[in-house]
Amino acid sequence: MLELEGDRDERAVALEERRQASQIAFWPVRGEVDGILQWGIELVNSSDSPAFAVELNRAEGRSGTGTPIPEIKAAAKILPPGRYFFSERRRWPVFMEQHRVLEPIPGNTDYMPSVAFTDSDGREWHRRVDGKLERTN
Repeated sequence: MLELEGDRDERAVALEERRQASQIAFWPVRGEVDGILQWGIELVNSSDSPAFAVELNRAEGRSGTGTPIPEIKAAAKILPPGRYFFSERRRWPVFMEQHRVLEPIPGNTDYMPSVAFTDSDGREWHRRVDGKLERTN
């Protein structure tokens, strides 16, 4: 019985440690940003706390129709809760108001980036292109 309770406590601690990190999500989108139709990445921090030292990287690639997909390398020292747009045109995120609509681009993993960040408790995380969340410290 003590072993079961210990396992349950360990799982509860692990879930709490992932609480903020699991609320950082992103996906490929297209939409009008800065008055120009752009393709990029929407990142949403739906937690109540900022993320720090955010680095978003998407390798250069090709779409399913052979269209070049430009590399994105962008960073932010602090990313408060909210929606953000990343593209190859800028090296920092653009804040997106709630009423702004961006169209998700499903089905092509070549559009997906990887994102590294630090949560508000100082834990470092990496979310891979395949969506898997890993603690790095």
